[in-house]
Amino acid sequence: MKSVRRQLRKVERKFIFTLASLLIFYECLLAQSGISNGVAAINEATSEIKSLYDPVKKLIWVIAAVLGVVGAVRIYAKIQGKDPESSKHALAFVLGAIALLVGETFIRKTFID
Repeated sequence: MKSVRRQLRKVERKFIFTLASLLIFYECLLAQSGISNGVAAINEATSEIKSLYDPVKKLIWVIAAVLGVVGAVRIYAKIQGKDPESSKHALAFVLGAIALLVGETFIRKTFID
C-alpha cells in the first residue's frame, strides 16, 4: 500500500510540475505579444514629452526669474540687517538657482536630444 502511495505522489508531483511549466510557458507567450504594446507606449510618451518641453522650459525660466528676484531682495535685507548667516543664505540661493537650470538641461538631454 505504501509503494502505491509513493508512486501516486511521484505522479502528482510530475503532474504539478508539468502544469506549472505549461502555465509559465503560456505567460511567456502572453508577455511576448505585450512587448509591442510597451514599445508603442514608450514612443507615445516620448513624443508627448517632446511636445511639452518648450512650455515646461519657459515655466522653469519664469520660476527661476521670480525666485531670483525674491531671493535677491531677501539676501539684500539680510546683509543690510547685519545677519551673520547671510553668506549661507546667499550660497543656498545661488545653488538653488543652479539646480533649476541644471534640471532643465537634464530634461532636455534625457528626453529631447
